[in-house]
Amino acid sequence: MSVCIHYWAIPPQSTLYARLQEDRVFNVLMASFFTHDCGIYTFADLDPKEVEKVQEHITERNRAALGPKREARGRIGEFLAEVERTRIGFPGIERRTAMLEKCGPEIEEHLTDALRTGRADAAELTQKLIFGDKLLAPHLRKKGEDILGLVSQSLVREGATILQRLKPEALFPSEEDWAEWCRDNYSDLREAYLAAAGHGEEILVGVSA
Repeated sequence: MSVCIHYWAIPPQSTLYARLQEDRVFNVLMASFFTHDCGIYTFADLDPKEVEKVQEHITERNRAALGPKREARGRIGEFLAEVERTRIGFPGIERRTAMLEKCGPEIEEHLTDALRTGRADAAELTQKLIFGDKLLAPHLRKKGEDILGLVSQSLVREGATILQRLKPEALFPSEEDWAEWCRDNYSDLREAYLAAAGHGEEILVGVSA
């Protein structure tokens, strides 16, 4: 089944980052909000009716972790307020994002082939660049729960150096529609890495069907 892979930069020095590493509820909520179409840092910009609908769904889906409805809504408000503080404190972070929309396997294949020249670890490196080189606080997650990947600061820097050399038109030179689609998606991923590296950030990774 084809999936979408979502990427959002996150500053490791932010309070949000620290809370995600130690607060199970924050971790659960980040995984729940992460792959929503509007994106984690722009969720508050939605129409209030849509905001209410999404929050209701997340409250019901995560009842075991969030507790009673009133308590759950309080924690959701606390979480979204911290997300907004991060957006204000790190200007432009809402633009340091990308999504591979049902073309991850093609990009993985082309990127691996391009890296094979001079790198014995091309396949492993590509996997890490696409899905992260670690998981976000796995000690806070229970078996079977969604968990986000994380691209470490060092890999963001290395990835930015690598991807900067690999131009989108070189990775997908064909003019066919699907190649153009993959080229555009790869271009967004490349730009997200370059921007996150420039700001000393890590990158969160989430997958949706």
